[in-house]
Amino acid sequence: RGEDMTRSPSTSSLTIDEHQTIDLRRYTNTSALKIQQSFSVLRTYILFRTLGLRHLTVVDELNRVVGIVTRKDLLAHNIQNKIMTNSFGAHADLH
Repeated sequence: RGEDMTRSPSTSSLTIDEHQTIDLRRYTNTSALKIQQSFSVLRTYILFRTLGLRHLTVVDELNRVVGIVTRKDLLAHNIQNKIMTNSFGAHADLH
């Protein structure tokens, strides 16, 4: 009988040092979409609608992550209604 590869190894004997770090660069997607923190709400909304996004990373001028925008963030403030009623300026055809 072979070893069960679907189970995680036991962590009961694992000692963790709070100052220890792990290099996760080989597991990260550096080509992920991101927006500058000065990006407009309207353009962000259009990106979400056009690309079917669930979340989007927000970065500063030095490309450091400063936040994340989610689909819920945009819907929570009734962004769609504001766009459709011209609250942001020119009407945007989102369909």
